Amino acid sequence: VILYLIPKAMMKWLCIHGTGSSAAIFQDQLTAITSKLEPHGHTFEFINGPFPSKPAAGISLRYPTGPYYTWWTESNPAAIRAACTNLHAHFQAHSTPYDGIIAFSRGCLLVSAYIHLHQTLYPSDPLPFRTATFLCGGPVLSLISDLGVPVSATAKEWDKRTKIALRERASNAAILKYGKDRWLTPGR
Repeated sequence: VILYLIPKAMMKWLCIHGTGSSAAIFQDQLTAITSKLEPHGHTFEFINGPFPSKPAAGISLRYPTGPYYTWWTESNPAAIRAACTNLHAHFQAHSTPYDGIIAFSRGCLLVSAYIHLHQTLYPSDPLPFRTATFLCGGPVLSLISDLGVPVSATAKEWDKRTKIALRERASNAAILKYGKDRWLTPGR
């Protein structure tokens, strides 16, 4: 479906991996998409997070040697803002803006936080990209709350439960025991 939605013109994409992954891993994971778009002039730049990390759940089975990176080491608003500052510096270092961003998991959190902070800090400046594609991303409730948006106890509980379920289902043990069927069993 994505192949029909994207114009057949040259587009420059920035690709941002999730935590416990890397530019090389994300590039491998997106090969099915990038291989169809590159013949039409699309280019893809994959960048690494600045901090070494442990592998994400299940990632070491396919990519045992890493290396693995993350965009921040603590999940708090100050660390996320610092990551946004680093991303902004990356944009400033590249004179040609990106047409789009493809982000996965924590990369989605980084880009969505960046969009919000950019609109707050530089409201008259356009974003350094025209579109964003988010894959498997979710909110950082601590950041949302810090921005003054009320977060209910129910939302916090569901956030906690889904994070636990994801860690359990994406773990090496679950992959080895259940394979693709690990997503079919009910959670807690």
